[in-house]
Amino acid sequence: MLYPTAGSRLYIADAPTDRNGAISGAWVEIGETEALGGLGVEWAADEAEVSDGCGLNDSFYVETAKRSRRATPMQIILGNVPTDPGQIILWKAAKSELFHPFRLVFPDGGVSRRWLALVVSLVEVFDTANAVMKLQATLIPTHNIIRSEAPS
Repeated sequence: MLYPTAGSRLYIADAPTDRNGAISGAWVEIGETEALGGLGVEWAADEAEVSDGCGLNDSFYVETAKRSRRATPMQIILGNVPTDPGQIILWKAAKSELFHPFRLVFPDGGVSRRWLALVVSLVEVFDTANAVMKLQATLIPTHNIIRSEAPS
């Protein structure tokens, strides 16, 4: 199934959570979302050069093994609206060391993604003189991403 992203809505909980992920607050939409980035995992890998063991003219090949899995940083771009309730919470999350729940709801309203993340950066992007100011946030998911595939 193909999922359109135009019209997707990004939310942040209005209160941080602990490692167990219990959400104590309400979901607040982050306004003016322009780019959603990516959400997933990647592996660090170890490589070793190994001989084929045939004798004088040994050939070597590289063996690769997965070492550790980590979440990929998610970069989101927003139109900068200082009075937007979601962006205000995002700024608080960027200044906090706590986990914040996030939720991305696709346009059909039923397919979604939920995760806890640390907001590791939030910067104003000025770009060119004839552009509007943007916000660029980097989120690092800290737990498994919960995927809901059932349309409502």
